[in-house]
Amino acid sequence: MQVGDYAVETNNLEKENFLIDYLESNNFKYERNLENLSAENDYVIVINIVNKIYYKIKNYLASPPILSMEEILKVLYYDKYSIYGKFYSKDGDLAYEGYTIFDRPKGFGVSYYPNGNKYQEGVFNYKGLVEGKEFYSNGQ
Repeated sequence: MQVGDYAVETNNLEKENFLIDYLESNNFKYERNLENLSAENDYVIVINIVNKIYYKIKNYLASPPILSMEEILKVLYYDKYSIYGKFYSKDGDLAYEGYTIFDRPKGFGVSYYPNGNKYQEGVFNYKGLVEGKEFYSNGQ
């Protein structure tokens, strides 16, 4: 497992489908080539927040701790009252795009430099980027 990886137990199909829908709506990509399954019974979903991917592996291959669905939603700063929004600077430049609550970033989002390039991408809370990527002003 890598930096940004979280293993999530999948004991309820309805919750698993909710999590996958949430990830895909936040532009996470399913990486089938990283899977390591022989049967669909005992597996976990591995979510990498930094690379925005997810895949399934056998339970015993996951590094502890294995999180419950409720625990991973706290890591992702998921809040059912969040809305998707955009914030602009005083000059009218896009400053942030993503989930917000009470007009503050909370959850997945992207912040931007005044030149329009990405500054930070990942999971935000009220203090800023919690986990994700940070870019140079030239976009790299």
